[in-house]
This record gives sequence, C-alpha cells and structure tokens, in this order.
Amino acid sequence: AKDSMVPLGFSRTYGPLEVQLAFDALADIGHVFDDGGIDGLENEVNYIRLGGRFGTTLRGAKGTLFEDIELDLSHRYSRNIDGNLGDLYRFDASLSFLFSERDNYRLSFSFADGRTDETLDNVEYWRTQLGVRF
Repeated sequence: AKDSMVPLGFSRTYGPLEVQLAFDALADIGHVFDDGGIDGLENEVNYIRLGGRFGTTLRGAKGTLFEDIELDLSHRYSRNIDGNLGDLYRFDASLSFLFSERDNYRLSFSFADGRTDETLDNVEYWRTQLGVRF
C-alpha cells in the first residue's frame, strides 16, 4: 500500500504544556494480497481512499515535572472511492514516558479502536510498547 499525506498544523507552548495540533490530508492506494477470508474482498482487491487524520499531542514543557510525559490522540477517516470495501476510520490514543537522557527510547501504552487498513476488520485493543529509534 502507498500512503501519501499533506501535513498542516502548529505547535505552541502554554505554561507547562507543549501542544501540537496536526491535520494530514491522506491518499491511500493499495492492493490486498490476503483477504483474510472476507467474502466481500473477492472482487475488490484494489482500493483508493481519500481522507484525513486529525491529531493532537500534549507534552510537558522542558524544565517541568511532566517533560517526559506525552499524550497522543488522533482520528483517521478515509473514504473508499474505488469499490465497495467500505470506509476506513480509526481512533488511536497513546500515553508515553520518554527517557530524558536518551531521546531515542520511549515506553508507551496505546489504545486503538476502528478498522484495519487492508481488510477493514474492526479492532479494539490495548498494547504496551518499548520504542527504540536510531
């Protein structure tokens, strides 16, 4: 699947919080290689979706007690314009602890509710992640 986006947004510091708002215009073009046993995908293996994602990130400002805490909330909606697969929507929330001595590590607790990208299965799950970025 190919995912393209056009980001718009801003970031500001308000007292002890850094607030970032973002809107991404999205275009998804894809092909489903494994239909997961869903009958409706038999003749609809290619898809084109247009939509967007709105998100906000709250993080403690530098030098505050909460500078290592980050909350991300986002909602994604894409309309399927090429076929009958249906629309994609998903809400994601993540609370992360950032290791201040090392910017490339984080421990996150996440929640997702909506549909998967390829098969549009409904999902609702919690997960814990240790992120490492180099």
